[in-house]
Amino acid sequence: MSSLTGSSISSTYDRLLSLPSGGGDTTNLVALTDGNGTTTFALQLSSAGIKSTGTLEVTGNADLNGTLDVAGVSTLTGLVTGSAGFTATAGNITATDGNLVITAADHGIIHTNSGTVTQTGGAHTSGVTLNTTSGIITLEDVALAAATNVEFTVTNSTVQADSVVIVSMQDENTTDNAQLTCATHTIGSGSFKITLHNPAATGATSTTASKIHFLVINNS
Repeated sequence: MSSLTGSSISSTYDRLLSLPSGGGDTTNLVALTDGNGTTTFALQLSSAGIKSTGTLEVTGNADLNGTLDVAGVSTLTGLVTGSAGFTATAGNITATDGNLVITAADHGIIHTNSGTVTQTGGAHTSGVTLNTTSGIITLEDVALAAATNVEFTVTNSTVQADSVVIVSMQDENTTDNAQLTCATHTIGSGSFKITLHNPAATGATSTTASKIHFLVINNS
């Protein structure tokens, strides 16, 4: 190995990467520079993590056992494995040509900020407002006559004209042979309607508050 006596990074090895003082100290992220310190790169290092302040492109496989903080655009064309999960604090996670695949039978999609709202006004026709992409609507605890349908409007700022709105009925009705059903229609910017139906030929539903669950899937 050649001697480094009388040499310095700035004058002799300007093409080497340099980590300025303070870098690599636990969580203290410091940007890499070139040997003479005139160019600062979009990559910061510490002993606890790596941060990209620009575009990060991974063409191979990436196995992440610590923290990777990307402040710019990250393009991943290989396999990325994270043992502690992935978090987007802002912006979107976009798969332009791929699927979201969940292989564990006991895992799925978790939406922690789902909302709830309760009808008021004494009728199933009372409109409600809930500005979340998923939620539970508690219906008025009034009876619905046999072979009758009613509708109400859900005002929701997350809904677009081309949204897919999925609803399901949590029927708490206790009347024998009477089963509540629901469906959506008139989906538009900022609202959608739900039709509630008692298809039984005879017999009103009980005066029990049933619930409707909904999920909004947007096209853009």
